[in-house]
Amino acid sequence: MAEGETTYALIQYGDTGAGSRDTLLLIELAEPVPFAEAVVTVDEILARQRWGSLHTTGTNVASHSGVVRFLANDTDEEEPLRLLGREVAECQVAE
Repeated sequence: MAEGETTYALIQYGDTGAGSRDTLLLIELAEPVPFAEAVVTVDEILARQRWGSLHTTGTNVASHSGVVRFLANDTDEEEPLRLLGREVAECQVAE
């Protein structure tokens, strides 16, 4: 990784906020980015864009409480949603 780059990003919640201590604050990225680009939106996470890991089995995440976890690639889809402070029903696209 080059100087001035990182593989972690701050999660931007926008106006909805994130109140729970378990809500995600940082997430690992699939590839290094400049510090200025180290922010991802909740929508990008829900669409599985930009985040991922240099580890082959999962992704590191950190919550507002300071707890760091490793989400295995086969983690149930609802777990990242819960950690983002979302309910599955909120994220389902109307057909």
